[in-house]
Amino acid sequence: MSIDRVVLRAAVGIVVLLAVIAFALRTDEVVSTASIEVPASPDVVWEILTDTSLKSEWMEFVTGATQMVGASGTAASSTMLSVYQEGRMSNIYEDVVVSAAPLLLQTQIGDREGVIQVATRYELKPAGPGGTRTRLIITATRALEGTLAPFFAFFVSQRSDDNVTHNAQALQQLIIQQTQEGR
Repeated sequence: MSIDRVVLRAAVGIVVLLAVIAFALRTDEVVSTASIEVPASPDVVWEILTDTSLKSEWMEFVTGATQMVGASGTAASSTMLSVYQEGRMSNIYEDVVVSAAPLLLQTQIGDREGVIQVATRYELKPAGPGGTRTRLIITATRALEGTLAPFFAFFVSQRSDDNVTHNAQALQQLIIQQTQEGR
C-alpha cells in the first residue's frame, strides 16, 4: 500500500471521527450567563432595566427601541429593537414573558422570520445591608435550529457569552451612572 493511500485513509478516518464527536456533543440550545452586583436597590435596577429609552445604552448592537403593544403577536408588552449588526439594520422584537417586579423579568427576543430566538431571564437579588445593593443574574438561552446549526454551537456559544457579558457590564456602568445622577 502506498504512503498516499495510508495518508488518505487516515484523513478520512479523522474526518469521520470528528463528525461522530460533533454529532455526539451537539446541542439544540446555547445557554450563557453573567452576573453583576451594583450599588442600588432592586427597585432602582428594575426601573433602569425596563426603561425602553435606555436599552440602546446597554444592549449590544441595539441602536434604538420603541415600546409596542403586542408587536410580534406573542405578548401584551413588546419592544421593537432596531439592531445594527454585520453591516445591516434590522428590527427584532423583545416580548415580556414574565414580569414580577422588581425581582424577575423574562423576555423572548425574536424576529418575524424566526431566525433569532433568545429567551432571557433577569434575576434581581437584594444584597448588602438593607437591600442597598443588587445582584443581577442574566441568563440568555439561544435556540439553534436547522440541520447544521447544532454543529456550530461552539461558535454560537462563544459569541453568546461575549454578548451577555457585554450587556451585563454595560448595564452595570449605566446603573452606577444613573444612581450617581440621582435616579
